[in-house]
Amino acid sequence: MRIGELWADEDRPTIDGDWIRGILVLGRQSRNPVDTDGSKRGTSRVTRKFNVICESQALYGKFDGTQAHIGPHKYDGSYPEDALMGTFHNPISTPKGVRMDLQCRKIGEAYHPQCAALRDNIEHNRPFGGFSPLFDGNSDMSTGEVQTVDAVCSIDWVPNPGSVRSIVESEAVAYDAAHELGELGAKHEQLKKEHEELREKHEDLVAKHEEHEKQIGECRTMIGECHSRIGESEAAIAELKESRKEKEEEPAKEEEKKADEADEKPAKIAESRAGGARTEPIPVVTSASGSVVVTDLYKFIREGK
Repeated sequence: MRIGELWADEDRPTIDGDWIRGILVLGRQSRNPVDTDGSKRGTSRVTRKFNVICESQALYGKFDGTQAHIGPHKYDGSYPEDALMGTFHNPISTPKGVRMDLQCRKIGEAYHPQCAALRDNIEHNRPFGGFSPLFDGNSDMSTGEVQTVDAVCSIDWVPNPGSVRSIVESEAVAYDAAHELGELGAKHEQLKKEHEELREKHEDLVAKHEEHEKQIGECRTMIGECHSRIGESEAAIAELKESRKEKEEEPAKEEEKKADEADEKPAKIAESRAGGARTEPIPVVTSASGSVVVTDLYKFIREGK
């Protein structure tokens, strides 16, 4: 028993310099029940199982030093040079399956683009496909259990690996490119629909805004006219007040004139009775005691009395 067999196997891949440690490359059971009939190459309803490989150091040891390529599986004797991501080493058996360390390939000073993306997704714990071994072997058709490993051609990165959920072993989301594409397509259609609704609302709001701007312009014109009318009204009111003030002052002047005339009238009457204006005071006549009573004014005058 190796120390790795004692792991609780809740580990996730980790970054260690140029290495990605502890990648699960082969699970205990495949989720894709196809091509389990060996040399016949076809479809089988029997689910493939890899427990024998995972429990046999001789079998899983054959994976050591295998090259990692960008999949899906397309091995036809060789891979393009730019598809090489690195090499796998240090296979170890765990309760979940066979784990290995990937030494990432560098091109100059930079990592291979797929390795760089893989490292980034592991650091941020994002589901990112997984690795799937491509190997020749024999399986029990009755149980689906793979019994032997003859040659390991490659361990390829694929969008939807058959025996592991994703490169970060997400328990909630299995990386499924087709499913994700479908979801993205549905979201895209939903966003298009929402965009169209928002565009219609925007156009409606623009029309309402333009109508409001027009109404505001009309209101401003009306306000200007009202201010002009108010100015005219204030001028008319001031003119009316001035006219009223003059009319109120005229009766007072007339009354004052009448009063002056009333005061002058007795003096004029006195002057007319006196035969005109006097320059000397009117002598005071006093009665004498024992005076003669005149009964015949003409006789009195003739006699010189």
